[in-house]
Amino acid sequence: MLISVGCFAAVNLMVKFLPHLPATELVLFRSLITFAISYTLLKRKRISPWGVNKKWLLIRGLAGTTALTVFFYTIQKMPLSAAVTVQYLSPFFTAFIAGFLLGERTRWAQWFFFLVSFIGIVVVGVFGYLGYENYVVKPMQEESTNLIAQAQTHFNEALEDPTLQDSLFVLALEGDGVSPGFIEIINSYGGSAAAQIATYNAGMIYLKRGEYDLAIDYLEDFSANDPVLGALALGGIADAFTELNQLEDALGYYQKAANYADNDLTTPRFLLKGAQVALSLDAKADAAALLETLASDYAETPQATHLEVLLAQAQN
Repeated sequence: MLISVGCFAAVNLMVKFLPHLPATELVLFRSLITFAISYTLLKRKRISPWGVNKKWLLIRGLAGTTALTVFFYTIQKMPLSAAVTVQYLSPFFTAFIAGFLLGERTRWAQWFFFLVSFIGIVVVGVFGYLGYENYVVKPMQEESTNLIAQAQTHFNEALEDPTLQDSLFVLALEGDGVSPGFIEIINSYGGSAAAQIATYNAGMIYLKRGEYDLAIDYLEDFSANDPVLGALALGGIADAFTELNQLEDALGYYQKAANYADNDLTTPRFLLKGAQVALSLDAKADAAALLETLASDYAETPQATHLEVLLAQAQN
């Protein structure tokens, strides 16, 4: 029993220490190991992995995967103690549902203690969350914002000085020996606003350096609160796919980028790029739709000038 408790605690701690990985990815690798061990044990005992009721086995598997994914996500976003405490609400709901589905009777005394437990869990969860926000998240945000300043300076200087761009990009990514680079910020301060900016900047650096797979990985991990940055990140992914000659993927991301935010800066830019890629794919209907939107809704932008040739290609 103690070994079991220790292993569960270790899993929860590992999830907490990996905030930069999606909860779904963590669940996938945990499930792969579980599958390998369980399948081996079942084969040794000559027991069918499908059991005797496939329907309910699949339903239980779906429910379990959903529950585990949400639990891991909660661990990443809340204090560990509060997340684990909130998980213990499950017996309360189990007893409640069992009364309807299974006809099991629950005594009033049990409901009273369920209610006391529920109130206690809510109190612990609320105070745990507030404490985590004020004494963990807020200081982490302030510290990471201060630490990213020098890397951001290197990044901005690289964009302004093409002759020193390569070396400045290295300093921005890896740090200068005194201040950390974007990679360290991402790994050490996952979930912070600075880590998100670092993720975006790292993706753009890899895009400019021609390391397109890495650019896609980082830009896909970027979670945008800013509509312009969100559109630029999607457009950057599309640019990387274009360079990799994966034009169908590029077209999809250009369309997402164009639709992400309605403005004169990013929308016409990605409408035009998407139309050009669509014409390369001979997807004339997609190209025509993008060009017509560009011509009608963004007629005053530079991208909307001289569209006649492209429109003729798309409509023929």
